[in-house]
Amino acid sequence: MKNVYVHIDIQVIEFYCKVEKDPLYLTFGRWDIMEEKKTRYTEAQKKSAEKYLKEKVEDIKIRVPKGKKQIIKEYAEAQGKSLNQFIIDLIEKEMVR
Repeated sequence: MKNVYVHIDIQVIEFYCKVEKDPLYLTFGRWDIMEEKKTRYTEAQKKSAEKYLKEKVEDIKIRVPKGKKQIIKEYAEAQGKSLNQFIIDLIEKEMVR
């Protein structure tokens, strides 16, 4: 048996199914299932991206004073680069010297 929680509103009665977690709406005597949130990627694309990140790249975490990240990010964007690419370029430039 599924547990159902009911929230009563003036025009809309919402039923939340604890098991499926899908909100159902009864509006003016008609059932409407809320449109499922669509993801940008398929499950296969998600798995592929996870595999790539696991096998091909490493993370380096840096800390900056509050507010400095946004300043650096805006400067990088003004140079036509992502924050990540901007930092990589600076490190590589320094290592060549």
